[in-house]
Amino acid sequence: ILKPYIPEDANCLELFARYLLPKWTSVGNEVIKLQNIKLFEKVS
Repeated sequence: ILKPYIPEDANCLELFARYLLPKWTSVGNEVIKLQNIKLFEKVS
């Protein structure tokens, strides 16, 4: 069912994901909800 949506070079798959992880394919309703740069503060 999910094969058309998963990249061929995917190493890991997280279903019902709430955030993005490096080198993972994340599938879920809230994956990009909190990914906007405006929601983060720059730390120096």
